[in-house]
Amino acid sequence: MRSGEFQDVDGSVDRVCRGATARDNDASYYYVQNFGPNSLEVCKQLCRSDVACKGVEYSNSGRCEIWTRAGGIEASKEIAGYTCLRFEAAP
Repeated sequence: MRSGEFQDVDGSVDRVCRGATARDNDASYYYVQNFGPNSLEVCKQLCRSDVACKGVEYSNSGRCEIWTRAGGIEASKEIAGYTCLRFEAAP
């Protein structure tokens, strides 16, 4: 499991992750896992275990997107109930 830190994207609260712009949300950028409510930490652990992970988008319902886009998460969009976090792996 990789060490590193999760950083807020545009404040992170009520934000969904996006690629280069707020409209850039290609399905090839991430894969989805559903863990159930109150499982943000589980979502983060999955990211840490995937060497390609650039960050996570998490919804209050437990939907977890593991972002693997080569360019990472460069933008976000405001949508209530979501959290967007960028992962910065330790050197």
